[in-house]
Amino acid sequence: MRELERNRDAPDTGASTGLRSLAVIGAGRTGGSVTPAARAAGLDVRVGTRGTAAVTAGGSDITLLCVPDESISAVCAEVATATDLPAYVGHVSGATGLDALEPAARRGAQIFRLHPLQTIPAPGTSLAGVPAAVTGSSPAAAEVARTLARRLGMVPFDLAEEHRAAYHAGAVLASNFVLTLAETAADLLTRAGVKDARAALTPLLLSTAANWAGAGPAALTGPIARGDEETVRAHQAALAGLAPELLPAYTALADRTRAVAAVAAYKNQGGTPVSTPKIVRTREELRAALAPARRAGTRIGLVPTMGFLHEGHASLLRAARERCDVVVMSLFVNPTQFGPNEDLAAYPRDEAADLAMAAAAGVDLVYAPAADHVYPPGFATTVEVGGELTNVLCGDPARRGAAHFRGVTTVVAKLLNAVGPDVAFFGQKDAQQAIVVRAMARDLELPVEIAVLPTVREPDGLAMSSRNVYLTAEERIRARALNQALTVAADTARTAGEGSAIRDALAAAGKVLADAGIEPEYLEARDAENLTVAERFGDRPVLIAVAARVGRARLIDNVVVQVVQVVQGA
Repeated sequence: MRELERNRDAPDTGASTGLRSLAVIGAGRTGGSVTPAARAAGLDVRVGTRGTAAVTAGGSDITLLCVPDESISAVCAEVATATDLPAYVGHVSGATGLDALEPAARRGAQIFRLHPLQTIPAPGTSLAGVPAAVTGSSPAAAEVARTLARRLGMVPFDLAEEHRAAYHAGAVLASNFVLTLAETAADLLTRAGVKDARAALTPLLLSTAANWAGAGPAALTGPIARGDEETVRAHQAALAGLAPELLPAYTALADRTRAVAAVAAYKNQGGTPVSTPKIVRTREELRAALAPARRAGTRIGLVPTMGFLHEGHASLLRAARERCDVVVMSLFVNPTQFGPNEDLAAYPRDEAADLAMAAAAGVDLVYAPAADHVYPPGFATTVEVGGELTNVLCGDPARRGAAHFRGVTTVVAKLLNAVGPDVAFFGQKDAQQAIVVRAMARDLELPVEIAVLPTVREPDGLAMSSRNVYLTAEERIRARALNQALTVAADTARTAGEGSAIRDALAAAGKVLADAGIEPEYLEARDAENLTVAERFGDRPVLIAVAARVGRARLIDNVVVQVVQVVQGA
């Protein structure tokens, strides 16, 4: 029996490097590149296709399936019928798991993946120096895959099977998506009047890739790296007019670029160095970390977040940095404020980017507990603000219900207790939440100031939200109607003056939403302090609030309208 076949029965002792024969199933781009590389390395190579796979594979040291992803399992089943089954069977897909090779594994073959991390545009593409991801069903299988990769001229690296999808997503980002971005950039330059946009952009793209290969994130240049947010806003305004469908992609990439710039900075790889925030996962670690500041009597600020940070969160963090000596950011997706049909599992998360943005904003401490630490087994206590504040608007039983705010107040109370801040910062976009939290702090006599900061908006007026990522390009354009409707309502009220009817402002706002094809969950006018129904403008500030589903995203927004009586002749 061949040496490689003997190793099949002894997977823990390592695999032989005495590879002599290789069966390549598939003669397309990848198979047509593997075959000449293997022959150049002195291997005895046989090439087969579907229908001849069993005959081709029989008696070989290794069989490598270079077929489309959707055919791997079926072709492997064919290989598994070979009389003299190879000791090792592998495939070259980055996206497909080892389970596709199960037919061969059931017959005793050890299985592996060998994925060239490079686009292969045509048969005969050189594999020299190409990185290759290697996964094996055993140490022996992994070593055989490494050996084969080296014989083909590639540079192998190990990849755990459980991280296969994340790895392949990264490969898509670095290849397919870069091409998509390049085409998008060329399209935008063409709209701006550049005649040969691809020729104009090619040197920039190539030099950028070369710079990143040499310097990593330190190679980042441009307005975000230098902190020029005015230029970024000008870009967004230009896109809103010339190419509005590109605005969501630009905004998402700008957020991610801020995180990359922050990483580069706090690793001292470029830009202005900033401090890396300390990360704690338990309240005991949190209290120990804050003890010196508390003994010194310094002012502590808290910014509660559910992560996936954007500029709205960053504005709260910067305000906390300006007003407080120590800034704590909580990072916790609170399960108790999600209803049974809401998006807890799908809620966007990116802890690495969140930590980088926190660092850029000067956060000192990040409290990122696990759910079972916040709500351990047996947890049975809730904090609830009753009455009109939590059973209207989003708290209406027909909408999210009062249980949503019970989840909010419970977790905020726990955070305030754990951190003990002097000031806690919230955004006006979640106006009802801020009103409810302020009432809780007042009623429980908690020694904390609840600071509510203005809503941060995109250049086209859409309120920044983590859920904006759910919007398609067409939905993103339609979603602008929420702020437009609120603006029309406020303008209607101010034009009519003190004492004007609420119904006229709401009717004007409703028409804007209807014209955009948006059916609101609610569009209401409430007292801006106690959320009772507002009858007219003028006596007290009025909160006009809207909630609506646009595609997958449930969006909320609001405006506070204060109509001041104009005294004639004043």
